[in-house]
Amino acid sequence: MSARPTLQIDVGIDASDTPDGIRELAHAGADEFFAGYVPAQWSDRYGWEIGLNRRTFGANCQFTSLEGLAASIAAAHGAGRRVFITFNAHDYHSEQVPLLRRIVSDAASLEPDALVVADPALLELLSAWDIATPVHLSIGAGSFNGAAIRHLAGIADIRRVVLPRKMTLREMQMLIAGLADLELEFEALVIGYRCLFNDEFCFTRHTGTGEPFCNSFVPDPEASASRRLPPEWKDVAMEAAHAPDDQFLVGSALDRFRKKQGDPIRPRIPATDTTSAAVEGLDGLLASSLFTHCALCAIPGLREAGVTVLKVPVRGTGRLKLRNLEVVRRVADHPAPTREFCRSLIGSQDFCDKLGNCYYASSEGPLAVPQRGGK
Repeated sequence: MSARPTLQIDVGIDASDTPDGIRELAHAGADEFFAGYVPAQWSDRYGWEIGLNRRTFGANCQFTSLEGLAASIAAAHGAGRRVFITFNAHDYHSEQVPLLRRIVSDAASLEPDALVVADPALLELLSAWDIATPVHLSIGAGSFNGAAIRHLAGIADIRRVVLPRKMTLREMQMLIAGLADLELEFEALVIGYRCLFNDEFCFTRHTGTGEPFCNSFVPDPEASASRRLPPEWKDVAMEAAHAPDDQFLVGSALDRFRKKQGDPIRPRIPATDTTSAAVEGLDGLLASSLFTHCALCAIPGLREAGVTVLKVPVRGTGRLKLRNLEVVRRVADHPAPTREFCRSLIGSQDFCDKLGNCYYASSEGPLAVPQRGGK
């Protein structure tokens, strides 16, 4: 019998994670870290809403100084952990390319362990720019089939593929088995937002308000964006990103904005302690604020499918990182985690029973890859 493959956990970090904080996350069970880097010269020119990566909440979800990013990489490497830098926007237009080259080159000079990339054009450019840093194929690349992955692996030094959120466990296993000769690593998301449209099919931006931007503030979907959104929408989005919990209070910027749009929000149920592992009996709304979407029950199936890395995409949510990391680590290290054990870590029957909260079809039976010829 082959040994159980070790599951690594990849945790998102940002400028709020000090070197001491990164060492704390490593001690708590994080094996790897991924981070975005958006320096001032980019955001000053294009605004925070035009991202270098797929996390466009503003500076609180990124590293904005090369010195801060360097210190975090050094802390992670000192703890024996790897660090990956995300340049995984869907595309970059030609006017952006000179500045993009300087920023990517600066980041690569810090010797991260990989760059996370979605755009095939950027894969080509990395080679043209003589940037030899290995590449992880971002979830935004839409790697639903082996032919696409083989093609992109011929363009860049791809070491890992982040699998789309909408694949089933059986589809993952078939894909991974068919690419065994490439010796790739495969990563899957297990906690955090499960985009309704999937990353590679969505060209809008997250807002941090709990609903996708494309349908949360849209009273008339056929109207132009300038008519749908009042002039102060960007100020509201910035305040929501910097103080997300406060936006569920009466009189907050988001509360005023939604009332003006004719759709007032419902305040979340308050909690005195949402970070402690000792929180008991979470109601569905509080559990949703802690976990949003979840794939704990699917982790055994992900392991069986050939996934070796579990991604916890929690950049910009510092107060939740340790809590999310803790529950994922407990399942990953458990010799035989049952569905009941995984649900007990969430502590909310309402959350676990709500349609759509599960990432993957975790109730699938034993996985079996179909043989050639239909046997």
